Amino acid sequence: MTPAQLGAIVAFADHEPDVQAWIWLMIGTAGRPDALLAFNPAGQWRGEVADLHPADWPRTDKRNPIVPVIEPLQKLFAVWPGAAPVKSRKIWWRTMRSKLELPTAVIQKKIRPTFATYLRGQAVPGEQISALLGHKDKDDTPESTSDIYAHVDPLKMKATNRALTKLWAQVEREATRWRAGHLLTITADNNKILTTRKGGRP
Repeated sequence: MTPAQLGAIVAFADHEPDVQAWIWLMIGTAGRPDALLAFNPAGQWRGEVADLHPADWPRTDKRNPIVPVIEPLQKLFAVWPGAAPVKSRKIWWRTMRSKLELPTAVIQKKIRPTFATYLRGQAVPGEQISALLGHKDKDDTPESTSDIYAHVDPLKMKATNRALTKLWAQVEREATRWRAGHLLTITADNNKILTTRKGGRP
């Protein structure tokens, strides 16, 4: 997925704050979509880091790691929306994809591989990428939070922080660009309707 596609998705969710927060959380952490649906800053955000693993979920090979929290994500956590979630994220995603005319290949789980590719392109060390994505190393079977911290210290992932912050800014710019174009389209359509109603030529 491209920053332009991600920006359009973010902007499309402007009237669904809980969905938009979920999308930003995926962008800011590269976390697994399902786990992030259960994310609650009150219990999982600890200043400069966040534990993406819901407290009541079992620890398996498919772990959700402790990750660094970039500054724009910290600001989002401070005003985390309390709105009731939409009934179905899958239906919302399909509707959004149809309205934005995105390919069917654009699915929630595509954000993670997008990040892996982007981070490699930003020269982020491989072990940091693995730690961010929660990939399990061979013979690594963490049983506790301290074991996960020992794997790669999220407080020392400076290259990851820089890359995520840069991508967040790119997506924000693309969202602003999409909103501007979308508003222009709506204004043009409304002017056309108003002119027709007044008896003028559209």
